[in-house]
Amino acid sequence: MTSSDFVLFSLQITMMLAFALFFGQLFRKLRQPAVVGEMLGGIVLGPTIMGALFPGLYSWLFGASASVTAVREASIKLGMLFFLFIAGLEVNLSDLKRQGHKAVSIGLVGTLLPIAVGVGLAYLLPRSFWGGVAGSHFFAFSLFVGMNLANSANPVIARVLMDLGLLRGGIGTLIMSATIVDDLINWTLFAVILREIAPTTGLSTGALTTSVLMVILLFVVVLGVGRWLGHGCCTGFGSM
Repeated sequence: MTSSDFVLFSLQITMMLAFALFFGQLFRKLRQPAVVGEMLGGIVLGPTIMGALFPGLYSWLFGASASVTAVREASIKLGMLFFLFIAGLEVNLSDLKRQGHKAVSIGLVGTLLPIAVGVGLAYLLPRSFWGGVAGSHFFAFSLFVGMNLANSANPVIARVLMDLGLLRGGIGTLIMSATIVDDLINWTLFAVILREIAPTTGLSTGALTTSVLMVILLFVVVLGVGRWLGHGCCTGFGSM
């Protein structure tokens, strides 16, 4: 990244933070979660409004350099990852033990029902409505529609709960736990869809099973070993 690219990247981040802060504070005054205003600020700054009203300015600010775009997208993903880590620290694990079965039930219903609605909608409408590309893998496409209806935005949910002061309580733990179930089903389903539409030359028959087992193993390690290590580190720091 050149010095001019870094200046442009800094300007992009400054504009994004300024719009998010302004609209977030505006919605706080309206007694609404700040994250709703921050999303509105992103819409105003994005191609929907700014790109339509000032296409030249928008293209110069956000589309002038591919390297700046790559760095910006990576920074956004890292920011979301760190935020979810902080939100996870706020979750009370004792509430999770008591409400685990409720979280699984809510997550299953909140995921499988929208998926079924999406699949049914895809088959009810004429196939010509979806275009010729969807016709070659129509069942996978219908699952994709249902998956998008069922998909949850964990960072947004966590921010709403945090803004309302509900993240540390039982309701916050229940909601965040249910979204984990939602994500497990949705991203596994997404892997199935990609396997269905991908060329068969580079895939082995056990690739999908291996991927699903790796995801399950990751959750076991994070919830089991990670919790034990985190408790030991916190105890060690507390005794210093």
